[in-house]
Amino acid sequence: MELPAGVSARGRTLGGGDLDLQLQLNPLAAAPTFEMTAQLTNVNLVALNDFLKAYGKFDVERGMFALYTSSAAQDGSYEGYFKVLFENLDVFDWQKERKKNALQVFWQAIVGTVTTLLKNQPKDRLAAIVPVSGTFENTDVHTWTAVSTLLRNAFIRALVPKLDQKVTLGDVGQPAAGGDKSSRGKDN
Repeated sequence: MELPAGVSARGRTLGGGDLDLQLQLNPLAAAPTFEMTAQLTNVNLVALNDFLKAYGKFDVERGMFALYTSSAAQDGSYEGYFKVLFENLDVFDWQKERKKNALQVFWQAIVGTVTTLLKNQPKDRLAAIVPVSGTFENTDVHTWTAVSTLLRNAFIRALVPKLDQKVTLGDVGQPAAGGDKSSRGKDN
C-alpha cells in the first residue's frame, strides 16, 4: 500500500533530550494507515524529578533516558515496539533521603534497589523492549517479553541504545520471523 504523505520532525525536549520522528501515512485511508519511527535520546532525568515525584513517588539523583519506537498500522490493526533505556541511573542517595519521612525513604530505597539489581552492571543500563500489537479496539502488550528483555539486559547482554528494526505495513497482522510476534524489536 502506498503512503503518500509524510512528516519529519526534530526537536529538543525537557531535560535536553533530542527527538527525531519519521512518519509516513495515508491520510485518506478509512482506518489509520502509517509507518512511524521515533527516537528520544539524551534526556536528563533530573529535569523530570517533579514528574517522577508526582506519578512515581520517587526522584533520581542522576540518569539519562532514551526511548526508541517503531510501529505500523493498517486495516484497524497495528504492530510495534518500544525500547526504553535508563543509563547511569541513581535513585537513592542516603544523605538526601534521610530528610524525608520513613515511608518515603523506604519507597525510595525499594526503587533504588530494584533498579540497581535489574541494570546491566558493566554498561550501567536498565533497559527493556515492550512489543505491542492488536487492533485499535483490543491492544496486546507483550508483558512477558518485556520482562524477559529486562532480565536479558540485566544478566546476559546489554541492549544497545538504537532503533533495532523498522516495523512496516507488511508486518501488521503477520507473525515475526520464527512465528513469534513478540520477538519484534529485539537486538540482532
